[in-house]
Parts: sequence; C-alpha cells; structure tokens
Amino acid sequence: MKNFVLFSTIMVSFWCQLLPAQPIIEADLETITEMAEEHLLASDYFQALKYYQKSYRLHNDWHTAEQIANIQMKLRDYQQAVHWYRIAMEGDHLSAKPILRYRYALALKMSGAYEDARQAFLFFESINQDPAYAKMTNIQLEGIQKALDQTDDPRVEILVLEESVNTKFTESSPFFIDDQYFVFGSFDTDLIEDYDRSPKELLMQLYITSLNDLNTDRQPFQSIPGPDGWHNNSYSITPDGQYQLFGFSLLKGNTIVDTKHYVQEKLSTGWSEPYLIDHQFDDTAMRHVQISYWQGKPTLFFSMEDPDHISKMDIYYCYYIGQGKISYPTRLSNNINSPQDDITPFFYKNRLYFSSDGHPSYGGLDIYVSSWDGKDWSAAYHLGKKINSSADDFSYVTNRDGSVALLVSNRPGGPSLRNPTCCDNLFMVKYKEIQKPSVDPQSEQTAQNTSPETQAPPPTNDLGIDLNEPILLPNIQFEKGTTNYSKNAKTDLDLLYNVLIEYPDWIIELSAHSDAVGDDDQNLKTTQEQADKMQKYLVDRGIATRRIIARGYGEQYILNQCVNDVLCSEEDHSYNRRVEFKWIGLLSNEQESTKTAKDSLPIMIFDKKLYDLGTIKEGETKSAILGFTNTGNADLVIELATACTCTELDWPALPIKPGARGEIKITYDSKGKKGLQEVTVDVLANTDPIVVEAFFKIMVKPK
Repeated sequence: MKNFVLFSTIMVSFWCQLLPAQPIIEADLETITEMAEEHLLASDYFQALKYYQKSYRLHNDWHTAEQIANIQMKLRDYQQAVHWYRIAMEGDHLSAKPILRYRYALALKMSGAYEDARQAFLFFESINQDPAYAKMTNIQLEGIQKALDQTDDPRVEILVLEESVNTKFTESSPFFIDDQYFVFGSFDTDLIEDYDRSPKELLMQLYITSLNDLNTDRQPFQSIPGPDGWHNNSYSITPDGQYQLFGFSLLKGNTIVDTKHYVQEKLSTGWSEPYLIDHQFDDTAMRHVQISYWQGKPTLFFSMEDPDHISKMDIYYCYYIGQGKISYPTRLSNNINSPQDDITPFFYKNRLYFSSDGHPSYGGLDIYVSSWDGKDWSAAYHLGKKINSSADDFSYVTNRDGSVALLVSNRPGGPSLRNPTCCDNLFMVKYKEIQKPSVDPQSEQTAQNTSPETQAPPPTNDLGIDLNEPILLPNIQFEKGTTNYSKNAKTDLDLLYNVLIEYPDWIIELSAHSDAVGDDDQNLKTTQEQADKMQKYLVDRGIATRRIIARGYGEQYILNQCVNDVLCSEEDHSYNRRVEFKWIGLLSNEQESTKTAKDSLPIMIFDKKLYDLGTIKEGETKSAILGFTNTGNADLVIELATACTCTELDWPALPIKPGARGEIKITYDSKGKKGLQEVTVDVLANTDPIVVEAFFKIMVKPK
C-alpha cells in the first residue's frame, strides 16, 4: 500500500525528527544496517534514513544508496531522490537492476525535469523486459508529453490558503458544506517547537473555516466522538443535508491498519445516533469515503484495495440503505480505474473527480474527471496545468455553485516542515467567468426582423447567454486550411464542456468559419471538418452527440469587407477565421412547446428506422433518399441536418405541410473507409424534441 493513502505525509517519522535528537550509536556496519532495516520496517523513515546514510559513509555500497533514494521518494524529497538514484546507478554498472532506471526517471519527472525524465524513461524502455513496466513507461512518457505541450489555462487561478488554515505538517480531505464554509482534517499545532507531547496525543481532527474569512483562525468542527487514539480525518454531507459521514483511521507507524465510518441521518428532532458502516469486506479498509446521491439514491464513493492487486487502489461505490447498512461494493468503470492507484473520489452534478497515477500525469498523482451520462462513465479527462503539477495532486472538491474548488497538493508554495514538497497543503482554485464577445451582426439583423409578438419568452440561464446568441471561442485557432488547432484550443473546449455539463438539457451549434481566401467549396469542407473535430472532442468526453450540432459555414458569414475579390491584409482576413457556439434549444423542448399548441405540432416520421445503402467499393460515392412524413398538425420546418464529414446532405428549404412527404438526399463518400459503416443523421427542426435522428448503413469493400 502506498504511503499517501491517508495523509501522504509521514506522521511517526516526522515525530522522530522533531523529538529531541537521538544520536546514532557508534557500531559496526552490520549493526547499523540492521537498525536501518528495523526502522524502515516500522515506517520510521527519518531514523531509517539516518542509519542508511551512516552505513553508506562506512561502505559505499550502491544497494544502500538505492535504499536512501527509495526513502527520499517516500519522504517526497524528489531532488534528493534523483541524487541518490544517480549514485546507485553508478555502482550498478551492468544494469543488474533495471527498475533503478525507472525509479530514477520517475524522480526526475516529479521534480519537474521533464526533458531529462523523458530521456531516462526512453533508456529504461531500451533495457526493460517486463511487460507491466513497459505499459507503465508508455503512460509516463504520455504524461511528460502532456506537460510539455499543454499551456496554462488563463481562466484558472491557484492560491495557497493562509497559514490560519494551513500548517507546516499536513491538511487533508476538505469538503464544502455550502458555497462558503468547508471542513478539513488537520492537527492543532505546527509541530516545530512542540516537543513535549507524545505522538499518541497528536491526532488529526476536523476544522471549519470560511472562504470569506481566510485570515481568521480556523475553528474546531463539531464531530461525533470517535474511538480512542484514532484520527478523525474526513467528513462529507449530502447536498440536501440529509446524511453526514465521519471517517476515522487507526495507524500503526505510517500504515493504516483499520478504518471506521459513521453516518448520521437527519431527523425532525435533529441528527440520529451515529451508525457504524458495516462494510463486511474481509479486512479491506474503505478509504476517502464520500456520501452523495447518485441515480436518486444515497451512495458512498470510496477507494479500496483491488483484491487482485493488493498494492494498488481502485474506486468503488455502494448504496447506503440506512442505519449503517450498505449494498455490496461495485468497482467503477475502467474509464476511471487504471493499472495503478485511483483514489479520493468526489462526486457532484454527475461528475466524478478523482486522483490517479495510473493515467498519464504530469508527475505522480494528478486530478481527473469523468462524467456520468445516465448510462456510462466517460473516459477520464485530465484537468490540465495549474490544477495539476509535477508533484502529487491528491484531491479536488468544489463548492455548490462550482465557482471555487479546493485542491490538496504537496506542490511547492505552501508551509513546509522539511523540504518544499514534503507536506500536503490546501490550495484554492478559482475560475474566471465566461467573457461574451460581440454578437454576429447577421444574427442581430435576424433578431430585429423577428416579430416579438410571435415569440414566447426565451429560456434563461445563469451565464447571461441568450438563445441563438453567437459566442466567440477566441482560444480555438485552426492552422489555415487544416484541422490542426492551437495548444490553447482545449481551454475553450473544456470551458464549453463544463457549460454542457452544468446545463444537461442544452443543445448547441458549434460552428467554424473561414476567410474568403481560396476555393469556396474547399473552405466549406475544411470548416465542416474543423467543426466535426471539435464535436468529437466533446463527445469523447461523454457529451451526447445529439446535443452538439457541428456546422462548418466556410465563408458564408464574413464579418468585415473582406469578401471575394476584395484586397485585404492578413490581419483583416484572420478576423473572419473563428469558432463560435450558440445555444439553440433544449432536449426537453419545454420552452419550444409554448410556441405551438399541443394540438398543432409537427411530427417527423422517417419511412425506415434504418436505411441500408448496400455495398460500394472504397473511394466510390453513393446517393440515397431518406423519405419522411409530417404526421403532425403544423408545418414542419427543418433548420439543419448534419452527419459525418463523409456525408453531404440536402434537405427541403420550404415547410412540409401536415400529412405531406419530404425527402433528405444523402451522398456518402467512402474515401478512406473500409468495412461496415453506420452513420447517424441529426435533423434539427421545430419538432418536440427538436432533434430527430435517422440512421443508415453501408458496406465498403476494399479496393
């Protein structure tokens, strides 16, 4: 079990450092080595380190240097670990122990020396013969590439909390009880001069403070009485205040030997008695437990040792039944759980934030998020720079409105007991608001030509975004004539992702625009490919395809004088190359239904559920007709029809009367395709719901 499973600092070892110094006895090499091993087995890392260093001074043995390096990694002094791994590798001339090279590369990575770490991992890859380490090396190299490629998100600000909150020792498990107040685990001392108390008296307890009063000393949080000698290190409460959970841990040395969790239920007279969770997991401890709601049920999310891989942790859930009873735990999807440790789950608004060192990371543990779409979890998504660092980023929680988050990390910058990365502190993550650009002049003209008497009041939102209002995404810049976007593009795509998660019934149009330089048809095709690429990025993160209408407009909407055959500067042309999104409707279409009475609504029914286009050879095109009927009692107006870039669509421009038939012509291009292809056609119309789907399949035979 890794040492960060509770506090990610070394409690007993720090006490041994802080108590009056015990001189290392003068003894022979064998005795000193035995004492070093005894302290190491007891997780007394500081004393073990002193004895191993004494042993190395007496006998320059590379095995001893390796032990010193390993201990420095446990103490999270990455620079010292790099130094001692180098000494160990100098003695291991024949690479008798290739794992040394892997650990050395990891220490470089966690110290932020990415280029050196890359070269070290590549060298290890050349001598490694272990398939498991080969896979881990690929993940490490992918994480290094992420760190080198990604840029800081300008909308994110990271602040270390005041020393009225953080100590020089460690803080853990923050949890918001509303938008302002949060609870966290800590100790009642900075330890530096507190030599008179015994380690048993130093127990983690819960504190509470407010974002509005961070300069005011934290206050003890009223907890339930816990077992004597146990650490009270975690707390969570459901958003409706119906259930609250307290976590306690018992340590032996630096090893958690038992955990207990108690749930209180809200009654009309106050809180119930604390119910001890009866986990029945055969000596397996639940860690990092949060109580929340999922799929309408009170649910516990937690980390637990994988029974098939005792040295790693996975994320599980179980339903809370009541009075301490829970369902049997279920392991979450492999989209979340990795080959290494996945810990500290925090679930809110259908998003699960967690920390992992098994997905590609900047250093050790990084923060990821996965979204629940009602059926499955999306692939784990890395939260990027600023939030993640080359050190361990241990946990991440948000307040109720999502405007602020708290991050637990041992990155440099916070109060530190021994070295800059020894200890976990609380950091505040603040997000800047969306900035709205000027509205597309053409959209303004369209709005002016619409009679207000015929419009129902539009739906509203907290972002201040109006229905059909174009919003510029300035960080998304494509290389001219290509689908290669800039490194900063994901900043705006991730912002848009967060909007779609926050408003799960929104449908948007995501559009790409070109300048008027070059061939009109090619510009149209390229911008459609750009829009499809952005849509795919969001869909891969778990957003339903039908919620994103990807549209490439080419040079249809030029914003200045730079139309065809007009001489303009590059700067003027670049003004027209842009990406925008518009909120165009709701999945439920509750607001749209107010426009038309229930007995006067168009209904679009396709002739077939699935159209079979037969077989073609690779590189050929094939056209077909998707026939449909308006079976409703109002005119059917198709605003937009989209499919993959391999399919061109032509739909009726005029309304389809009740009872009348219509056709959508499709032309499929099989270039670069092989095998059975299945394509979805999304039709945006004045129906309820506003997106109607049609499907076709076609078999593409190789040339």
